[in-house]
This record gives sequence, C-alpha cells and structure tokens, in this order.
Amino acid sequence: MVVTVTLNPCIDRTVWIAGFEYGGTNRVRKTRQDVCGKGVNVSF
Repeated sequence: MVVTVTLNPCIDRTVWIAGFEYGGTNRVRKTRQDVCGKGVNVSF
C-alpha cells in the first residue's frame, strides 16, 4: 500500500469545441475535469 500526502493537487480541464476560429467566438460543447498531480498519480 502506498500512502501519499498531496499538498498541491491540480485539476486538468479539457474542453471540446466544434471548430476553432482564431479571433472569433468559439463555443464549448463539452467539458471534463480530472484530478492530477504527482502525488495523485502515485496514489492511483
């Protein structure tokens, strides 16, 4: 068993868009948030 103390975890946010338009309005279709960081990766 591995026990970790993660003092500074972070959250990755991934967004999906239909198409990217530079300088235009890009609407988000779907989002996903994942917990990440070195301590979190070790504990999984």
